[in-house]
Amino acid sequence: MTDPAAEDARDPCDLYVDIDGTLLRTDLLHEAAWRHVRFAPWRIFTLIRLALKGPAPLKTFLARKTRFDPAALPYEKAVTDLIALVAAVDGILQAQSASDTEYFIRNVARTISAEETTQIKTAVLGAYRWQYIISGVQHPHFGRLLTSMTTREQMSQIQTALAPIMNG
Repeated sequence: MTDPAAEDARDPCDLYVDIDGTLLRTDLLHEAAWRHVRFAPWRIFTLIRLALKGPAPLKTFLARKTRFDPAALPYEKAVTDLIALVAAVDGILQAQSASDTEYFIRNVARTISAEETTQIKTAVLGAYRWQYIISGVQHPHFGRLLTSMTTREQMSQIQTALAPIMNG
């Protein structure tokens, strides 16, 4: 007998992420509607009918009918650049901490258990993240400057991107 919950998990579902005004300088609903009716204006009647049913049917229809090239969307370059920069620095820190941890474990005078190895790797990576990312991000001057240069939605996106580094 099959598990109904497992069957439901295999059913396709739509995932919507609101990036309008945060990472994008446009509204994807407007962009999708325009793309759908641009070369076939009579399609506007379908969109009106769906809009009268509520935003969910309209958004679901447009999400299934309209394709976007992610590279062609108007991103908020400053926000994506900051997130990419922090991700790149974190990648360097992960590689360096792994290398330093392995060197330490090879050269310590006793055998290090697997559990201790994990603890050491976590501690070293955490220390490197604190030194090179977290201490700067948490500095009051940086926080005031960044907040003054971004919208509330952009700050939310930046905080979401930083959360795995800050909390982990």
